[in-house]
Formats: sequence, structure tokens, C-alpha cells
Amino acid sequence: LLANYFGINAWSLDFRYLLALETDIRRGLPDGRPCTVGLVDLADGVVNDLRDGRFVAVVKNWRTGAERIVPHP
Repeated sequence: LLANYFGINAWSLDFRYLLALETDIRRGLPDGRPCTVGLVDLADGVVNDLRDGRFVAVVKNWRTGAERIVPHP
């Protein structure tokens, strides 16, 4: 998760949205390798959730409303 990177604030001015970065890079520079950049809407209540008795993370496309469920929070 990218919070503040090289002085770039990853929060929106109203602190509703948070920029997130997912990558498998642990050391070194990205060198053109792919990553996923996401936007977390903290006002909609969909980040971590309890579904079918299990804690999960919900990844939601803010344009289409489509959801992807990750099996851990």
C-alpha cells in the first residue's frame, strides 16, 4: 500500500480517497514491470468485509461496480 511516497501525498484533499499500489517488487527499481494502482473510497464502506462468515477484502471497480473478492482482509 502506497501511503506517502517521495513526498507525494496519496490521500485526496478531503481524506475520502486513498491511492494504493500493489506490486511483487521487494527490492530495486520497477524497470518497467507491471503493477496495479487502485483507489480506495473510504466513505463507501467497501474495503474489508465479512462474507459468508469469513473476513475478505473487496476490490470494486468504481466505474462498473464489478467486485473481486480477495480471500483475506
